[in-house]
Amino acid sequence: MATAWIRKLKITLMSETSHKQIIFGDSAEYARLTNAYAEDPTIKVTGTKYLSPLKDEFVVYIKNVPMQADDTIADVASVSEIKEGNYRYITIESGYQDASMVIFNGYIVFISSKREEANKTISLILTCSGSYMYNNLNSLYFTVKKGTSYYSALTFAARRSGLSAKQVSIDSALKHRFLQQDTTYDGTLTSILTELNTSDHKILCHNDLTSSGKFTIWDGSLVSKRTIHLTKENIILSNGFPTVNKEGIEFEILPFFNFIPGDEVILDDKTFIDEVITSLSSYEQMPSPHQYVDSEGKYIIKELSYNLENRGDSFSLTLKCYSKANYSKFTS
Repeated sequence: MATAWIRKLKITLMSETSHKQIIFGDSAEYARLTNAYAEDPTIKVTGTKYLSPLKDEFVVYIKNVPMQADDTIADVASVSEIKEGNYRYITIESGYQDASMVIFNGYIVFISSKREEANKTISLILTCSGSYMYNNLNSLYFTVKKGTSYYSALTFAARRSGLSAKQVSIDSALKHRFLQQDTTYDGTLTSILTELNTSDHKILCHNDLTSSGKFTIWDGSLVSKRTIHLTKENIILSNGFPTVNKEGIEFEILPFFNFIPGDEVILDDKTFIDEVITSLSSYEQMPSPHQYVDSEGKYIIKELSYNLENRGDSFSLTLKCYSKANYSKFTS
């Protein structure tokens, strides 16, 4: 029996004070907002999520939205409303009919719109991480004594930054790791975490708020937060076999699951990797490419790049992964 893969790409804008919403990508909702006088808009989304604090960012293009609101319609979606409606928050939902998920929650930092033709418009929306504001509002300066656990130091920093217990999740394993000397921190929570990642190489974090709804900090020596098994039966490669680089592998798939930076993925079928290694030309071949491939097919996601359109050719997710076998080089 054939399966219909009907794309779903939905954008929700919400204001900060009244929590008013505009939704694009939902045909019934859009028809209500426009009184059915406009066709569904064309949506394009590009963006990247990282194994790092605050780097997540997405760009959204929305085409064919009415330029001006009809005064007879109280709740119309228009270009002028997008620009002047004081929308602060954005949610991006992607996937397929009956199997979609929220891939990004964040802040709107810039909106620009223009008319391309008589009845054609395009709106550009730039976004930033959902934890950007409360993660960078407060500058911190404090000294932590030798023997203090990383858990206590990071909990203190998070509270001083304005994060409540409901907004941050700190790995309890960090209660058993201790600072080896008195340490002074000066900067935002982001700069402190970046410093810990650079100097210690074992304190990792991500601010993907789409799963747990929390800013997550964990012990990188424990490697991963989730383990996901991938086989030829549950993924569809969209641009050939994985490619090998000096950190691990990179491959492109259809977006069927809400991966998060730091996830461990296991490629059960080794032919994924064997095919790409044997197909490398002598010009492209790296010295001993097998050293960058995990013998057990285990990899840690370091970066997720989305290229999505509700119309057009693009609808894919690219995973860039560290080899777990070589992960100690990153965490040691």
